[in-house]
Parts: sequence; structure tokens; C-alpha cells
Amino acid sequence: METTVNIAVLVNWIHLLAVIAWLGGTVFIQYALLPTCQKPDQELNRIFIKATGRFRYIAWIAMGIILLTGMMRVNHSGGMQVLAPWLHIKIGIAVLMIVLGVVSTLWIWPALSKSTTSDSPNAELIALQPRSQKLLKLYNLCNILMLLAGLIIIYMLSAGQAG
Repeated sequence: METTVNIAVLVNWIHLLAVIAWLGGTVFIQYALLPTCQKPDQELNRIFIKATGRFRYIAWIAMGIILLTGMMRVNHSGGMQVLAPWLHIKIGIAVLMIVLGVVSTLWIWPALSKSTTSDSPNAELIALQPRSQKLLKLYNLCNILMLLAGLIIIYMLSAGQAG
């Protein structure tokens, strides 16, 4: 029994660390890095592309860890029946976030990266920035909704309504 509890605590910590890395990175990009790089400065745009390029690897690794440990947490809690509506909401939001991540990784980021390789401001870069900002805002909204659903699940588990 004690080993199972220790593993559950370890899984919870790993899950939370991955969430912090993922959420912290997206919030940092949206509210700290992106506003700094709004100026038509090619060097700032290159910094933005390098930073977001590095973060996307962290984000995908964190997403994989979150999915794996999330499934482990649901299995351990035994509250699948009571939590099913909230888990379905979380899964739906996670699927949306994965789709947004794929769009960002496969289309937005490469186009932004390609458009910053020249020394002159690029019309493609100017056109992509509002779309990438909208994508990031939608992503952050999903983060907030995911956290709220998670808090509701935690409350239900702690109130003894599940399991």
C-alpha cells in the first residue's frame, strides 16, 4: 500500500512539473516575449523565433508527460465514473490544444521562421503575427479552462465524491 501511495505522489509531482513547464512557457511567450517582439526589429523577431523554437520541444515533451501521467492519475484515483463529465471536458480541451500545437508546429512556426531569415521586414511575417497571436490567445484560454476543470476534479476527489 505504501509503495502505491509513493508512486501516486511521484506521478502527481511529475504531472504538476510538466504542467508548470507547459503553462509557464505559453504564458511567458504570450505576455512577456511577444509584446517585446512587436516592434519591427528584425533582431527581436529572430530572438522570438529562436525562443519559441526551443520551447516547442519542451512543450511537446511536457504534453506527452502530462498525457501519460494524467492517464496514470485517473487510473489510480478510481473515480472514472463520477469524474467522467469533467474528464471528458479535460480530454476535449487537451485534444484541441494538441491540434493547436500541431497547427503551430507545422504551419505557423515554420512560416514565421522562414520569414525572419531575410534582413528586410517581410509582408508574410506581418500577416502571420496576428494569426499566431490569436492562436496563442486561444491556447492560453484552453490552459485556463483545463486548469479550472482540473480544480473541479481535485475538489471532487478531496470532497470524497469520487472513488
